[in-house]
Amino acid sequence: MRDLTRRLSLAVLVSLLMSATAAAQSLRPSLGPQLGFASDNFDLFVGGQVSYQVAPRFDLYPSVIIYFPNGPLNAWGLNFNVRYWPRLSMPNPGLYVGGGLGYTHISAFGVGDSRTGLNLLGGWEFHTPSLKPFVELRAILASDVNRIEFAGGLNFKM
Repeated sequence: MRDLTRRLSLAVLVSLLMSATAAAQSLRPSLGPQLGFASDNFDLFVGGQVSYQVAPRFDLYPSVIIYFPNGPLNAWGLNFNVRYWPRLSMPNPGLYVGGGLGYTHISAFGVGDSRTGLNLLGGWEFHTPSLKPFVELRAILASDVNRIEFAGGLNFKM
């Protein structure tokens, strides 16, 4: 009887590990570069983002951005967002909406200032077998740093 219990326990453990591995393979994170334009004199920016699915229609979506503003300013930002993928009855439904927190640091001539605010975003990710190009519109709402950002880029499955 003890041998049977061990075998059943081992079978259950192996089944759980195999299903966790299969789930992890289907929920692989993706990452990639982005390029865009920001209002409020921030102009061109480059950055990168990672997406990691945490529930069937939700993923964590942090990003880092370096801005190239006109003049002597230096600026960069960190965003900690969550995306929601609504269920759409159409082929290749890539619409998403989301929000989170944004941290922006601005400096000039050795003097810096940081702002934290709310991010609101929406976009479309085009699903292909290996690449996932996207376009996105973000609103960053923080005192003295309110801006709209238009971005596009590629995500690669890891």
